[in-house]
Amino acid sequence: MIGRRLSLAIAFLSLPVLAEGRTVSPFVAIRILHTNDIHGHILPEPDLKSGVTPPALFGGAASLATAMKRYRREAVFGRPADVLFYFDAGDFFQGAPEGTLTRGTAMIELFDQLGLDFQAVGNHEFDFGVDTFKRLADAAAWPMIALNIEEETGAGALGLSKTILMDFKKLDLRIAVIGWITDEMASLTTAEGRRGLTFHSALETAHRAANAVRDTTALIIAVSHAGLHEDTVIANADTRIHVIVGGHSHTALSPYYKSDSTGAIVVQAGSHLRDLGVLDLLYNTKTHKIVRANSRLIPLYESEFPPDPAVRRWAQGVAQKVGKLLDEQVAVSAEDYLKESDTECVPGNLMTDAMRWATGADAAFQNSYGIRADLAKGPITLRTLFTMMPFDNTIVSMTLTGEQILDLLEQSASLERGFLQMSGVRMIADVSRPAGERVVFAQVGGADLQSNRSYRIATNSFLAEGGDHFDVFPNGTDRKDSGRNMRDAIRDYLRHLTGSPQGVYQGRLEGRIQVLGAPPTRAR
Repeated sequence: MIGRRLSLAIAFLSLPVLAEGRTVSPFVAIRILHTNDIHGHILPEPDLKSGVTPPALFGGAASLATAMKRYRREAVFGRPADVLFYFDAGDFFQGAPEGTLTRGTAMIELFDQLGLDFQAVGNHEFDFGVDTFKRLADAAAWPMIALNIEEETGAGALGLSKTILMDFKKLDLRIAVIGWITDEMASLTTAEGRRGLTFHSALETAHRAANAVRDTTALIIAVSHAGLHEDTVIANADTRIHVIVGGHSHTALSPYYKSDSTGAIVVQAGSHLRDLGVLDLLYNTKTHKIVRANSRLIPLYESEFPPDPAVRRWAQGVAQKVGKLLDEQVAVSAEDYLKESDTECVPGNLMTDAMRWATGADAAFQNSYGIRADLAKGPITLRTLFTMMPFDNTIVSMTLTGEQILDLLEQSASLERGFLQMSGVRMIADVSRPAGERVVFAQVGGADLQSNRSYRIATNSFLAEGGDHFDVFPNGTDRKDSGRNMRDAIRDYLRHLTGSPQGVYQGRLEGRIQVLGAPPTRAR
């Protein structure tokens, strides 16, 4: 670790790292270990997509600790690493119960054990408000960086770091670390969650921060929570940035992305601690260029990385503290049901059916990206529901016209934020057609959608505020927030369907979303 977080406008660290008597070479070996979008997943989970029965366990803090010890020791291009960092690219706690119910304090403890050096600020860090984030930032012994956040109460109150400059004098090397958060926060968080904060353009912030590093010989590394698409745009636009360690889009990127125009490298390591990212660089301090690079994603299977005993005891302790609240069984899942964003999925059907059952609405909608885990075969506990739906969203009902619902379906079929999962609705979308003209068939309640008819719909409170850019919902009339948490509604609906905690839930795909054609390719 590099020590306590620094909050100067540009902070300097002098870090001699060579043993006495070692000859200075112009070639410096740098290793960056990186994670992102952990979302509180400190426990191992079954790999439902492996096709192996029983599924292998992978992920979790204890296997990560073992892997990090191994890759801290491993040679870099045949030699010991001259510089080694651990970066995390944000969205670290909200999600699994161990992260959410401890409001992030468990994750701060984990990063202390792992020796985190730098961290981006994720959008979900603000899910419980600015005060919760400030408490976490104050507790962190490493810099949290998001240069595009402006605080109305004055810089520094939130506990964020600015640009970090490090001098490795014996290597004749200077490294600058900058960072940013997605600039789409208005559609990703509630108004209360971002109270007192303004979020500026990530692209403009990156360019300004890189140019502010007056020493043009510095190696510039950015830690970003803006997503792969935005990071590649920045990589192609700015000639000063060498490396972007990214997050937000949950992309398992292997090998790395390299800009043809600037040579900038972008890495990202998926999500939920399924993989550890390893980026190796050979940097020439005379020419100030990366002359060699290699990146890997290391799947964290327990069979390959036996859990570190101390970290496993810690993780089990955290799980025991929250487990008493979550071990209650609700029902039994008949099969493994995977979440999907580009088509109908059983977890989406369950959530939207529960909303419609709870409100008596004609239709219900759930954002696919808000479904955070698959539904595994076997017991469905409150922990299962919490992991699938970690947000404290409530059910909101409102009236929309048929024309507004069609607008929703068209926006859904644009695939910008994945299909809306739906209940009471059937749609056929031809995604080869231009956006806005893709819905070729739509029904509500088994009857054709009528543009001038009013329908009662239900959705979650995030979408009701226009989250994920679905701006039709805020225009609904006769709005009623039930105050009922989504997880509670899903629990009660499962009990209604199955009759007992041992009752079996048999999910089905019903053709609610049928997709024709293939969407036009887009640059990513």
